[in-house]
Amino acid sequence: MQSTLIPHLLHLPEYEVTVCVDIDEEAAETARRMSHARYRVNAVEEIDMSEIDAALVAMPSDVAGSVTRFLIKNNIACFVEKSPANTSDEIEDLLTLARLRDVYVQIGFNYRYADAIANFYTRTAPYRERPCVATLDFRSKHPSSSEWGIEDPVAAWLYHNGVHMLDLLRWLLGDVEHVHAELVEAAPPGKFLLVVQARHSNGSVSTIRMGNMTGHFDIRLDLFTLEAHQFYMPHLGEVTQSLRDGRVAGDVLYRTPNLDNGRGRAGYGPELRYFAQNFQQSTTTAPSLADTLKASQLCDMILQSLDRQNLMKPEMLSHR
Repeated sequence: MQSTLIPHLLHLPEYEVTVCVDIDEEAAETARRMSHARYRVNAVEEIDMSEIDAALVAMPSDVAGSVTRFLIKNNIACFVEKSPANTSDEIEDLLTLARLRDVYVQIGFNYRYADAIANFYTRTAPYRERPCVATLDFRSKHPSSSEWGIEDPVAAWLYHNGVHMLDLLRWLLGDVEHVHAELVEAAPPGKFLLVVQARHSNGSVSTIRMGNMTGHFDIRLDLFTLEAHQFYMPHLGEVTQSLRDGRVAGDVLYRTPNLDNGRGRAGYGPELRYFAQNFQQSTTTAPSLADTLKASQLCDMILQSLDRQNLMKPEMLSHR
C-alpha cells in the first residue's frame, strides 16, 4: 500500500482518501500522512461506511478474504491486491457474494495494464482468435519459503506471485483445459523453476517458465501465429515483430526507456485509473474475481500435476 498504491492513487486528483486502516497504529498513521486521509482506524469494522464509496485492500491473502467479504456485505466496491484469499474455494465464495450483492470487485493484476503488455495484447489480437503457440517467462525472487498461511514454498510462490503470469496466460489465449508441470529445484533450498505446458480451449498451446531461481525480476512474452508471425516482448520496455509470414522482420512495435516507478511500465497507474472510472458499475469487466478464481484454479491444476509426477517416480531401493 505504501510503496505502490498510495503514490499512484495520489495521481487521481478527483478522489480523496477518507480513512486508512491497519492493525499496526504506526503503519496506519504513516499511510494516513502519505495519502492525506482525514483519519485512521485499526479495524475495518470501525469505518463509517456512509463516508466512503470504494476501498483499496492490500494485505496478506490469508486475511484479505475476511476484510473483502466485510466490504462486499456493506456494498463497498473494492480494489483487492492479488490474491484475495488463499484457496480457490474461498475466492469462489467471494465471487458468489459479490454477484449476489452486485458489488464491483477488481483484482490487482497490474501487468494487464502495463504499457508494453497492453501493446502486445492489441497487436496480436487479430491472430489470437485462432490457435497460437506462446512462451511466457516470469522470474521473481520472492517468496522462497512458506508465506501467509501456505506452508509449501512452491505453492506459496505460485499462488502469491506466479498467479500473475497465469492470469496473463488466460487473458492472452483463453481458458486452459490441460496442464503438465515439471519442477526443477536448485541450491540454495527454496530456489526453483517451474516449467508448465498448457493446452487451451481454442487449441492454442503455451509453455510457461517461472520461478525464483534468479535474484532479479524478469518477464518475457513470445507468440507464434498460424500466419507464421512472431511477436516478442523481451522486457517491459519493448515489443517487436521478429517474424512476418515466416521471414525475419525485426520491426519495433513499441519501445520506451521510461521506468516511471512502475506507473505505466508495470501498470500500477492505469489499473487504478480503470478502477476509479468503473467502480460505480455492478459488473467488473476485468480483472475480476471470476478471473482470479480461474487463475487460482490453474494454480491448483499445476500443483496436482506435480503431485502426479511425484507419485509416478520409481522408489529408490538401497542394497545392504
